[in-house]
Amino acid sequence: MNGNILDMDGGPGIIYSMLSGDIYYINLDIDFSLFSIADKDFDRIYASPEDKVFRSEVFDAVIIHESLHHSTTN
Repeated sequence: MNGNILDMDGGPGIIYSMLSGDIYYINLDIDFSLFSIADKDFDRIYASPEDKVFRSEVFDAVIIHESLHHSTTN
């Protein structure tokens, strides 16, 4: 996999260690405490996926792993 990767609710970044290739990985999570246990070198953003902190078409792939239970319905 290559390109810009966003991991929604990525927690400690477990998925990052499973990726290979030329990637720029960003982990977005609302639980700041999970960032402190991550020992990996990637960018972290403290926010909710619902905050929409990125403009459209920034990422080549978005990973949603075990995060749908955080979503709300309107």
